[in-house]
Amino acid sequence: MNETLLKKTVLGLLIISVCGLLVFCRNAETESPGSGKESSGMFDLKGVQYPARFANFQQNSLSPVEPRAAGRVAWSKAWSEINPNLNVIPLDILVKGSVLGVRCGTVLLVLDDAGRFLRSAGIGENTPAVFGAKAAAYVGQSYLMDYMDYEGTLLLEMREVPAMGEFTRLLLIRPYEDDFLAVTHFTGGPHRETPRFDVYRIMIDRSERLWSWGGDGGVDAALLSPDEKRLVVIREGGAVVFNAKDGRIEAEFMTGIAELSGASIDPAGNLVIVGRGDGSAGLLKVTAMDGAEIWSCPLAAPKGYQPPACGPDGRVFVVDGFKIVCLVS
Repeated sequence: MNETLLKKTVLGLLIISVCGLLVFCRNAETESPGSGKESSGMFDLKGVQYPARFANFQQNSLSPVEPRAAGRVAWSKAWSEINPNLNVIPLDILVKGSVLGVRCGTVLLVLDDAGRFLRSAGIGENTPAVFGAKAAAYVGQSYLMDYMDYEGTLLLEMREVPAMGEFTRLLLIRPYEDDFLAVTHFTGGPHRETPRFDVYRIMIDRSERLWSWGGDGGVDAALLSPDEKRLVVIREGGAVVFNAKDGRIEAEFMTGIAELSGASIDPAGNLVIVGRGDGSAGLLKVTAMDGAEIWSCPLAAPKGYQPPACGPDGRVFVVDGFKIVCLVS
């Protein structure tokens, strides 16, 4: 009798242990790092195409279009046709599948890909928006961040964006479900206070900074690598490369560009910088993430209208004077 009871007890404990192991493995697979809850892929960026200025984390650097490709107008609409109540000036367009985001000063318009008006949201002056797979993130007119799905439902409302305000430029924001990465630059405002920059990754609900870096002065550019593992901050002629997850500084180096016009990261993960070199001549420079120069090319009068656009085969497209220039190594 005792032997039978012992066997049943051992068998029961074994079943409980196996079940517990299965539950643990399932939780380990579904939880996102640091979140403690299952990820819905809300801000997955696969398949989301970004034009040059709108995507502040620089997924825009990829330009697969061939030079001299033939084009035609599929549709064209005046703002009065989209919504008679609109009196706006469009600044940037962001494309997510069949949804378009159009930034117009302090208004973010959401349209379908046929130009039909879907909804709008108030946004802060000169603030970005990010369109993910299932939701958009934007900074409202009170300089607090909202998450909204494409049906117009607010998923997250009025979350603090530290160091953000009327006289602050939000150079980069990359939202995730539980936290976000941001780079801000306070310009000094009308009272000419000391300019300041802040780089941080912060938990949304607890306003707890996972890491931060900042100080007096400004930032010229902030870029995320294609795999989003590295954040590059360019300021005062130098570049600082961070581990985007934990904030560790992986490299610091001088760029050789005294006056920056634009920067991006190419599909291979190299830093592409355009501007005027130390000798005041125009220059495009491609470097590895440790600062080692890969190749460079002189330019006549590089413009800062958009960052350099990088083709998948290593070509780089820039605006130089009154020309569009295609550069190769």
